[in-house]
Amino acid sequence: MRTISKAVIAATACMLTTGIFAGGAQAHEHPKAGTACQMSGMTTTVNKKTFICQTSGGKLLWGKGLPISASPLKVIDAWTKVASTGMSATFGVITNPTNAAIKVIGATSPYSPIGQLHEVVTVNGSSVMQQRKGGFTIPAGGSLTLQPGGNHIMLVNLVKPVAAGALVPVTLTTSTGAQVTFKAVGKVFAGGNETYNGSTPAPSGMSDMKM
Repeated sequence: MRTISKAVIAATACMLTTGIFAGGAQAHEHPKAGTACQMSGMTTTVNKKTFICQTSGGKLLWGKGLPISASPLKVIDAWTKVASTGMSATFGVITNPTNAAIKVIGATSPYSPIGQLHEVVTVNGSSVMQQRKGGFTIPAGGSLTLQPGGNHIMLVNLVKPVAAGALVPVTLTTSTGAQVTFKAVGKVFAGGNETYNGSTPAPSGMSDMKM
């Protein structure tokens, strides 16, 4: 694992100062939908509503407040890559027992101020990761596998180390505001070291990001 840029650290410091922090922490005031935010994947919960910073029209904007409810999604075989600083990634299998597709648009964890939903693509013969546009869609009665070299949840700028055997809480938020929380066991893994896709605009301060 490598640490990320100074811009990411500065953005995180600003989030801590203003009270906007992932993992369900309360902000002093809820953000207004459509106003600028600092980094894609930032999440805050205020008055039982979740707000997620997302890229829209090439800009970073707060989405509308989503009322929190329980999601029927389930996550099995979850694990998180061991890391002392910088970033980590969470994997597993998300299952959808309902008869309608469900879209996951955000992720939070007390281990990280920013959770991002990523995919891995091939650019100029190299595997690179990028945020997955629109999030993850879990098909009706089906599942989606998160795995190294494929879809995964990035935990950016860790606030505490992910140790082997640690149980890392992760909460997924769907497009309706429904949430499911699971624990991903810390696991030593040497692979999955893709860089961020430099052929597309990276989130602010993340052009040198590497898993």
